Amino acid sequence: MTSSDVDGLDLRWGSKDGIVQMIRKIAFREGFGDVFAKGIREAARLIGRGSEELAMHVKGLEFFQAEPRGMKGYALGLAVSTRGGDHLRSEPSFEFTGDRKEGLRRFGAEGAALRLAHEGKGRLVKHFEELCVLADSLEACKNTVVNMEVLPFELAARFLNAATGIGFDGRSVQQACERVMNLERVFIVLRGVRRKDDTLPKRFLQEPLPSDSGPSSGSVVEIEPMLDDYYRARGWDLATGIPLEGTLRRLGLEKDWKSIAGLT
Repeated sequence: MTSSDVDGLDLRWGSKDGIVQMIRKIAFREGFGDVFAKGIREAARLIGRGSEELAMHVKGLEFFQAEPRGMKGYALGLAVSTRGGDHLRSEPSFEFTGDRKEGLRRFGAEGAALRLAHEGKGRLVKHFEELCVLADSLEACKNTVVNMEVLPFELAARFLNAATGIGFDGRSVQQACERVMNLERVFIVLRGVRRKDDTLPKRFLQEPLPSDSGPSSGSVVEIEPMLDDYYRARGWDLATGIPLEGTLRRLGLEKDWKSIAGLT
């Protein structure tokens, strides 16, 4: 594309004046700004010319200003996120600790504590997705509840019991969060989402980080083994990503199983 295709603006990398002007055009849906206002996936489809390969999104949602190849748990969390590339659906910050012993104890793999390892990331992401559900449900800050892990399920149960008298325990609180995640999955499965949609742009899967990327140099995202690990942890079909009957019945979601039974 040339500047004449984008209302005469200079949108080359580093052209801050052109970017500021385009932001205004997007906000008011003026000229070419109306194309970008549709989101990166639709904009790439309209532009064509191979731009789809350059559109950085998951399920149509652009993701945050970080490099998935350098943090494999976050990469998996982005790929499986219900609403697309949203890191706030999982925030598996434990992978930055480097605590191999704790990774093995909590998630069955030392790699769960290592940002460049892909082992153990399925159980890691499942756990942190459910902590994110807890934070959302309580309208609490994810920096504290999730990243800092100051409100584990057992402590949340004590607070909920004090407020409601219902008689929660840590397991029932965690299971309620797990139920939410499965309901969200049923919702998007009914709209056609399958394993093929739980992925990242090819650049992150096939193009290694350059040699000047420090410890992350040469890294790519090993999405397929991580998806297998995640689906097993969730109790979803490995081939399709559809929740299994036993999983939904265990969570008291028999009605929801009937809505997806027979789907492939």
